[in-house]
Amino acid sequence: MDVLGLGRAQLALWSVTIVLVVALGAAAADAMVETDAERLDEVARVLRRPDPDARIDGLLAWADPSREPVYVSAHRTHVRVEDAADLSPALHDALDALTEGSVEIVQNEVSVRGETGTVSVGARVDGQRVDVTLTLRREGQGWLLSDVRAY
Repeated sequence: MDVLGLGRAQLALWSVTIVLVVALGAAAADAMVETDAERLDEVARVLRRPDPDARIDGLLAWADPSREPVYVSAHRTHVRVEDAADLSPALHDALDALTEGSVEIVQNEVSVRGETGTVSVGARVDGQRVDVTLTLRREGQGWLLSDVRAY
């Protein structure tokens, strides 16, 4: 039986080749696409940086208070930051517990629900538990920091 002038063996070989090319193309495309959880795990890695200033700089890269105000809560205070110049000091104040003594990360969770992503990091600082929860909102293809809670 000839189909399009190809014998059975040739037709089978072409069919297998086409299936392999499509499968490899799909696998390559999937490998290139970064999931939301993977992107937000980058934010969790920012909180694991040993240098406090590097942590703040890393978080600032995920924030744009002029587009998405950032609420910062810690030490029984809650502030809304709409100016980029005010965000760094607010983050330093909120995360100051992570700068004292020996910091050990004991929990790391990332979740995505619709347009909201949450990064929760628990640390043990000189025997005391410190929890930090970051909330990010989807903005186009990326994410913007919208809430920081340290307790």
